[in-house]
Amino acid sequence: MANLPPDLAGLQEEIEAHARSYGLDFFPVLFEILDYRQLNQVAAYGGFPTRYPHWRFGMEYESLAKSYSYGLSKIYEMVINNDPCYAYLLECNATVDQKLVMAHVYAHCDFFKNNLSFSKTNRKMMDEMANHATRIRRISSTSVCRSKTSSTRTPRSSCAIVRNPARRSRAARCAA
Repeated sequence: MANLPPDLAGLQEEIEAHARSYGLDFFPVLFEILDYRQLNQVAAYGGFPTRYPHWRFGMEYESLAKSYSYGLSKIYEMVINNDPCYAYLLECNATVDQKLVMAHVYAHCDFFKNNLSFSKTNRKMMDEMANHATRIRRISSTSVCRSKTSSTRTPRSSCAIVRNPARRSRAARCAA
């Protein structure tokens, strides 16, 4: 259990026991409670809290935020097919809504674990997405030299401008 208040933590244990008694078999579930802005942000990232920077995610966030503020849509929960499963609950849900949503989440997790279509999915996708984001941020933190006359890259050894301070000494050596 991540950041659940004591009353919801107790409900989670009770609901999990009911789900198992009905024969559901699922990965461990980590619940997190987010306000609507945080939930919209995670939803804009496709459910993964750490993604690479891209303008499309901001555009998706704006769309979700407007839909919520105009009363056109509301995300009650979001579940990530992972081992353990991550489930995000909306903070402003009433307790009865939280109970229903938590039970619904356990059904999702059972489906993710036991459905043939999902059997070949990467169960460590949260880690993989975070690794991709780190790699993209690392690559984008260094500048890429381009010729002024063409769009082709110049060799890395002739590149003297590097934004990453750790590589300044290498760039200085290469330019000399």
